[in-house]
Amino acid sequence: MCLFGANVMACGVCWADAAVQQGAAPAPEREASALMPPPWDDALHIEISPGAWFARLRGTTQLSPGSVTLDAETDLSVNSNETSFTGEAWVSWGGFYSVGVSGFSFETSGTGTSQVTGTYGSMAVSAGDTLSSSFDAWMVNVEFDYTIWRPFADQVTPWSEPSGRKPQAAGPGGSSADLRFNAIAAAGWLQTDFSTSNSTAGGSESWDRGAFFLQAGGGVDLRINPGSTLPIFKCIDVGVAGGVGTSFTRDEYIVFVRAGITGYVTPNVGVEFGYRLLNFEVSPGSGSNWDGSIQGLYGGMSVRF
Repeated sequence: MCLFGANVMACGVCWADAAVQQGAAPAPEREASALMPPPWDDALHIEISPGAWFARLRGTTQLSPGSVTLDAETDLSVNSNETSFTGEAWVSWGGFYSVGVSGFSFETSGTGTSQVTGTYGSMAVSAGDTLSSSFDAWMVNVEFDYTIWRPFADQVTPWSEPSGRKPQAAGPGGSSADLRFNAIAAAGWLQTDFSTSNSTAGGSESWDRGAFFLQAGGGVDLRINPGSTLPIFKCIDVGVAGGVGTSFTRDEYIVFVRAGITGYVTPNVGVEFGYRLLNFEVSPGSGSNWDGSIQGLYGGMSVRF
């Protein structure tokens, strides 16, 4: 489960199960990890995860100081569930490091009835007016995940020496779980566009805002070997991550949260399910803003090499 974050490395338990299914003869303890590359070695691993985000928009907008505040739900009706594309590509190495590129594209529209009276920019608005609106957003993000602690691994931290104990799933007696605590650093471009028109009184307004955000956060990732409990899966990956970011402009910020689970039906192919939230405030100009979120369930697949 990539979750815009660090779980891209291959599960040693998956490789071990694959060898057993193929009837491989038991290997000496020292050779097991060499024959079945585990996630903590120095090999390069790549994972690609296309998916769909079943998300909805929440939030409010002002266009100028003193303008009315329009609500995405009560005034604009642009809060319906939409199916949006999202995708990720990750490269990991060394057991503690991974870099990924992720992105999404979201759009929604609706026709609502204004609950407020005033002006939105140059557009006059009265309670009861019909407003037709649309909102679009897309984002491209580059993220670096640094695993700072792996309590079940042979090498617990990037700066510690190997303990000499058997690594995960390297043979009889090896741990069937891999727990990771990750630090996250990211940078991305968020583009938002909004337009609305008053079908009752006439007039329209629109704005767009693109901003570069620096982000920091953390996450926890747990990979387990389900064994005979869920034999359909070779490995199960559960992850939770979150963080905050800023554009250093007009109090703009973003907050991201992601949680999900991936079940690998083969050592290389998994199915994902989870939840994602991107909360943000963007300001197209002084005294104007959109403060809200895109949030919803997520589903997709994961293919690793």
